[in-house]
Parts: sequence; C-alpha cells; structure tokens
Amino acid sequence: MKKYISLGINGLIQQNITQVTLLLTSRCSLRCKMCFYWEQVDANDSDELSLDEIEQMSLSMPRFFWLLLGGGEPFVRKDLPAIVKMFYLNNHISHVSIPTNSINTQQIISQVEQVLQQCPKVYLNIVLSLNGIGDDHNQVCQSDIAFKCFLQTYNQLSVLKQKYSNLGLGINITHSHYTEHKLEDIIDFVVTDLSLVDNISVAVVRGNPKEPEAAHIDVNYYKKAIGKIESLVIQKRIKMYSGFFGRMSFVKDMIMRRVIIRTLLSGWQCPCLAGKLTIVIDEKANLYPCEVLAPLGNLRDFDFNVRDLLYSDGVQEKIGHIQTENCYCTHECVYSMNIVFSPRYWPYLIWNYIKLHSKMLFNRNVRVELDDMSLPKMHAKKQHNGQLSKLY
Repeated sequence: MKKYISLGINGLIQQNITQVTLLLTSRCSLRCKMCFYWEQVDANDSDELSLDEIEQMSLSMPRFFWLLLGGGEPFVRKDLPAIVKMFYLNNHISHVSIPTNSINTQQIISQVEQVLQQCPKVYLNIVLSLNGIGDDHNQVCQSDIAFKCFLQTYNQLSVLKQKYSNLGLGINITHSHYTEHKLEDIIDFVVTDLSLVDNISVAVVRGNPKEPEAAHIDVNYYKKAIGKIESLVIQKRIKMYSGFFGRMSFVKDMIMRRVIIRTLLSGWQCPCLAGKLTIVIDEKANLYPCEVLAPLGNLRDFDFNVRDLLYSDGVQEKIGHIQTENCYCTHECVYSMNIVFSPRYWPYLIWNYIKLHSKMLFNRNVRVELDDMSLPKMHAKKQHNGQLSKLY
C-alpha cells in the first residue's frame, strides 16, 4: 500500500521520474529477427557504462518506483546484481523488471539469487522471451539451442520462485509477422506447461526490426491474443493481479492494450509523459525520453548528473514537443505510465474495475470481448508517429 501511495505522490504531485529504463549493454548472444536494437547489437561496441559511472547517475536521481534493465542481454553483465543493489540503496526502488533471452542459464540463476538476497524489499520480475514452441522459437531467434535454454532457465527459476516470495516470473511474446499466427498456441503452452508463470504479455513489434518483414502484422491476431490472456486471468488460470491494487493494475493493462489497438488503427490516443515521468539511458550514457525518440544528450557531458542534463539548454523544450505535437507509439512501458497518470482515464479505470470485479465474482468462465470496455474517445488532428520520423 505504502509504495503505491509513494508512486502517486512522486508522479502526480512532485512530477518526478517514476520509471527508469537502463539499457546495460548492446551485447547479445542471439540475433532475433524482430529485434529493434539490432544495429547496436551488431556494432559490438564495448564502450559501456562502468559501475562507477552508473553509481554517479544513481546518486543524481531522486527516489523512483520502477527500474527496468534491458539490453542487449542484461545478464551478460556480471555486475548486474551490484547495479540493482545500488539503485535499491540510493533510490529506494520498489520494482525491478529484467527481460532475458534465457541462453546463459547458470549466470542468470546466480545473478537473480544475488539480487533477491541483497534487495529483499524489491519485487523482482524476470521476463523470459518466448516466440514460438520448439523449433518455431529457434527460427525466430536464429539459434538451434534457444528453446532448450528457455526451458532450462524456466525450470531453474521455478525452483528459486518457491524459495523467494518477491520473485515474479513472466513471459513476453513479441507479436511479429513470424509469431502472429501462433500467438494463441503459445499462450496455451504457457498456461498448460509452465504453471509457475505469473504473467504473460504480448508486445507489438516496434522500431526498425532486423528483418523488415517482422513488422508486417495483422492487428486482429493481437486482439485475439490479448482477449485470450484476459479471459484466462478472469478464470484464474493465470495467477497474477490479486487484491485491489492487483486488479486495478489488470484493468490498467486491459485499457492499455485497447489503446494500443486504437493507436495501431488510428494514431494518437493519449498524452505521452515520456521525458517527464519516464526516461531511458543506454549503455553509452545517452539519455532519451523513450526508446523510440532521439537522445536528449549524453550524461558523460554532464558528469553523469541526470537532472543537469534534463534541465540543460533546450532539453525541456524538446520534451514539451512530445505533448504539443501529440507524439505516439505502441511502447507498452510508456503507455502504462501514461494511463495511470492521465486524469482523463481515471473514471474509466474505476468503472472498468467495478465491471471486472463483478465478472470475476459471478462468471469466471466468461470470454473477454474487446469492445466490452468503456474508454474515452480521444483524437488529435496534429499528431506525430515517433517510430517513423524525428520529432526534434
């Protein structure tokens, strides 16, 4: 309860950063066809932020709620546990989310357990990428061992999960041209064969994927997949979202997915708070408002002081363009914060929570209909697709 109150005060009243995405490395052992970070991965540049540099960044930032570590493959950095502990002590983070390709099982397990031991008050969510069953996954990842490693990593994380109550285990499926025909099959596999998974997400392919064909998708497959996930949650076949705040988070996610569908079909749907409540820092110290826009500057030019960069000449004006130009994308992490902190959506969160609670109480076998949800009608004549062209 206390951490959610702190999140509200931080975001609504103080207008401070609540979510930081730190891309630890561009190194990765896979070359997935739908990867939007492939150019950095292929460049194989070793100019990564050091642990001391990351600590200077951390000390320059206030308390914030959610740390997302990305890459590349985050677990190739052997100092990952020390990085999480640093933000835990300096910034009092509550949630940490780390995606992984599952390839180096032993290193992943070792580092996850170190984080859990060193940061006992953090909820750590490890998200395994899954883009098919068996050889389908291997083909998308362009690796003969990807699916085998996925199962090994899941099995060993499952053992840890029974030992640590603050460990969450998620599955992320990227909706690309290569996966869309089998999204529901993958979801069925997770629910049937991976019983300790807490959450399943479907992320729409974005940016400039390694294989351009990956971006050719049919939104109807996304609709069917998220409808299936939501039905499984209501039927309590997926265990996440317990209690008031859990169910409210589920409603927020339901709204977010529908807003993403509207975005895919019609463009801008929601004021974006990227750069105000969320920032992204890459392995070379470039700071961005989000993952799809150009950098605002490099922290190495500001002695790794995040606030100094954000309030340097012209930066706040660039961040302001995100709202004045109605910039939009389909990036789930940013949309999540936009909905939580957009007053226009609050009545819809409350009303849809009441409807959801009634369904879960009285009709658990219900199949979710995507149109059966109240949402604000939002449209802007002037809008900018942040994934396709430069904003500033």
